[in-house]
Amino acid sequence: MRSNLPVTQNEIILRDDQMIVSKTDLKGQITYINRDFLDISGFTESELMGQPHNIVRHPDMPEAAFADLWRTLKAGRPWIGLVKNRCKNGDYYWVEAHATPLYESGQVVGYMSVRKKPTRQQIDATEGVYRQFRENRAGGMRIELGRVVSGAGIGRKFADMSIKAKLTWVMLLLSVMSVVIGVMGLMGMSKTNEGLRDVYELHMVGLSDVTGINRNVLRNRILTEGALLDPTPDNVAKKFEEMKANIATITKSAEEYKARMTDPEQKQIFERFATDRGNFVREGLLGVMEQLKAGKVDEARKIFFEKTEPLNGKVVEHVNNLRKYHVEGAKREFAEATARYESSRTAAIALIVAGLLLAVSSAVVLIRSIVGPLGEATDIFTKISQGQYGNFVDITKNDETGKFLQSLEVMQTKLGFDVAEAARVADETLRIKIALDNVSTGVMIANNERTVIYANKSVQKILKGAEAAIRQQLPNFDAEKMMGVNIDTFHKNPAHQANLLATFTSTYVANLEIGGRYLRVTASPVINARNDRLGAVAEWLDRTNEVMVEKEVAGIVEGALRGDFVTRLSLEGKEGFFKQLSEGLNQLSEVTQTGLTDVARVLQLVAAGDLTQKIDADYQGIFGQLKDDTNTTIERLREVVGRIKDATEAINIASQEIAAGNQDLSSRTEEQASSLEETSSAME
Repeated sequence: MRSNLPVTQNEIILRDDQMIVSKTDLKGQITYINRDFLDISGFTESELMGQPHNIVRHPDMPEAAFADLWRTLKAGRPWIGLVKNRCKNGDYYWVEAHATPLYESGQVVGYMSVRKKPTRQQIDATEGVYRQFRENRAGGMRIELGRVVSGAGIGRKFADMSIKAKLTWVMLLLSVMSVVIGVMGLMGMSKTNEGLRDVYELHMVGLSDVTGINRNVLRNRILTEGALLDPTPDNVAKKFEEMKANIATITKSAEEYKARMTDPEQKQIFERFATDRGNFVREGLLGVMEQLKAGKVDEARKIFFEKTEPLNGKVVEHVNNLRKYHVEGAKREFAEATARYESSRTAAIALIVAGLLLAVSSAVVLIRSIVGPLGEATDIFTKISQGQYGNFVDITKNDETGKFLQSLEVMQTKLGFDVAEAARVADETLRIKIALDNVSTGVMIANNERTVIYANKSVQKILKGAEAAIRQQLPNFDAEKMMGVNIDTFHKNPAHQANLLATFTSTYVANLEIGGRYLRVTASPVINARNDRLGAVAEWLDRTNEVMVEKEVAGIVEGALRGDFVTRLSLEGKEGFFKQLSEGLNQLSEVTQTGLTDVARVLQLVAAGDLTQKIDADYQGIFGQLKDDTNTTIERLREVVGRIKDATEAINIASQEIAAGNQDLSSRTEEQASSLEETSSAME
């Protein structure tokens, strides 16, 4: 026997609404697990799938219990018993396990187990017995069909005897005791009728009221979640009106229920329910709705998670306590009725001679072997109709009624699994639908008959914007009335469309231009795992803004190639990426135009001989470098011109000095010539 270690002494208590479901193959290897299994055990799906189911077996479980389990399942019978399982971290949890074979085409293909929360009394009683088995102190006790039994098993053999055999023996005695049995039967029926009347008047009606209250409380919670998911004023107002009607209905039902109360325990439970329900309505539901009506979605969500959810849990707990009170009350009435019946039977038998005791006892046993299981089955069918799939079924008998109860247990276990699986699939489907409803891409789904079965908000918005243009070609088109409409009415050539949708196997893309609107439709077939075509899904994208921006960008680029940077993109009607793109291109054109204009202006002044102007604007990158280089060039030109000017002035001064020297030399030459003339005259 596998022993999973280590273990702790920390017990995990299941919630009343938790249901652990798993499937195994014929070798006991896990083939399916639900979310509750993962949450409670602490294992991941990859750690459990394909592993033996005893991966969660606790060392405290006696080997005899699992031997009885597999012996029973392999015999084709269901098994019910308490099991102590181990979590991944060593903690443990108790479950009431309902295991049954799985059939396909009349053959057993695996086993399924549905487990629910057991009562503390069941756990305490079972834990002590299991300890005796582990310590080899069980004595004459043994485990059969999940129950601990003792004795030689003669009673079991009689219980497993067919009803036909029992009738054969009983009919021999009925001829003598028919009158006595008839009288006892009438008395038992009378008392049973009284007990049933008490059960109906005291508990069934009350249980019906509590169920209605619970349904409306759950509906109010769903309405609150719906308002939080879609906090538009119209939706909030609609949900609020329905919520007020539900609150009024709950109040009325609660008052009627209160008027019929007589038991102090029932009154105490109801008072706690009334108090917490009032807080739930005032502080939770109405608080969330008031915040949503005021447009304070975040505050509403805060109230929902901090007040509504906890208060809702308390209300549901009280409702479950009331339901439990009625169910247990009905069981008490049944027990009392059974006790009265036994008492009457004992009194009657005491009056009958000892020779007739065997006949009477046989008749009673026969009646109980038929009526008891049928009554139990009726009660279980009633609970199943109310959504309870963890009911205890006595599967210990193997006669006709016992096999009937075994089949009922198999059906109940399978229904519990189907409901849990349906709830999981419904949650996933709802999650996907909500996501599709709110994606920005338009999504439309059609079945094989080309009837629109789904269209999200985005596709309705896209087609509504192009409705006028589409109607020019398709007069019958209505964007608000697409659900349930055959798409053939939206096409000029329905036969071509039908042939395309019936034969295409990969994604098909079409670009449409209708009345100045540019639409792109991407269609894909919907094919299941068996390669069956289920329909088609189309993604709609309104590319009008994108195409218009493309044209505007092409225009501004063409202008830039010509050296024209004056053109700008319009920002009107643009948002998001297209607005940012337009603003960026406009800024680029503005910077380019300004930079080139400044450079051209300065160069034009330089060409005219004006070296006093520079570029003062602030530029970055290549324009900043161009500005710096231009200003540096002007500075260098100014320095060169300055040096040329200084050299020219120096040459001018030197020329003036040379001219003055020449003039002085000329004067001196003239004076010398005159002196020479005088000398010459003197000499003459």
